[in-house]
Formats: sequence, structure tokens, C-alpha cells
Amino acid sequence: MSKLIAKGIGVDSGMILISDFDYYGKDHEPIEEKFQEIFDVTPGYYKINWKIKNTWEGTVSGSGVINITSGKLVVSDPCYIIDDSKWLAFCGEVEKNKCLVNAVLLDSMGGDGVYDVEIGIKRLDLKSI
Repeated sequence: MSKLIAKGIGVDSGMILISDFDYYGKDHEPIEEKFQEIFDVTPGYYKINWKIKNTWEGTVSGSGVINITSGKLVVSDPCYIIDDSKWLAFCGEVEKNKCLVNAVLLDSMGGDGVYDVEIGIKRLDLKSI
């Protein structure tokens, strides 16, 4: 499993999204680097294990599967990317369906702040999904 670290991810909505760049589509507006980190990743399905230390809730972690189609893995608070007019619809969809396509939701930090996200990433054989 490869290791990535997204350093200093600013959070104002109580959540971080690890996603494929294409997840946001045309709504992926340019934002300052301090609010997101983008990693080059070969397209394919990946098992993601994540951990954040020193949150309001202590150390939190989780895992999920993500399909990278664009070749770019984005780690960001989605409120900085999603257009304001679409934010409430996005939050409603997240609340209704925690299992997102092309994204892993991190929402157990207990509050806003600036976090380093440790990511373990392992490419999966499509037969193993």
C-alpha cells in the first residue's frame, strides 16, 4: 500500500472529501492550494485507508473504495469547490447516502480546523470489488 499525506487541509464545513477530480465536474473551481491537495494517480479502483490525528475527537480513521477516472485524487473540504447554489443539495445527498461514488467522506473530526490527512492507497483488481 502506498502512502500519501495531504498537509494542512483547511476545513470549514466539518468534512473532508477524498475524491476523483471528475467527481466535482465543471464545478471544480480553482482554489488556493492551502484548501486542497491534488495527487497524480493512475486511473483505476483503489482501496483508501485514511487517518487524521489531533482532531476535536482525537485520532479518527476510516476506509473506502474510490474509482479514479481523471488521474487526479483530490483531498479538500468540498465547501471550497462546490458552488454555493449547489451546497445544500450536496449536503442533503451526503446525509441521505454516506456511500458516495468516486469519493470517500471524512466527517468524524468533530469540528473545523486545519488537518493533515494520512492516506494509504492500494490499487484494486476489478475482480476483487
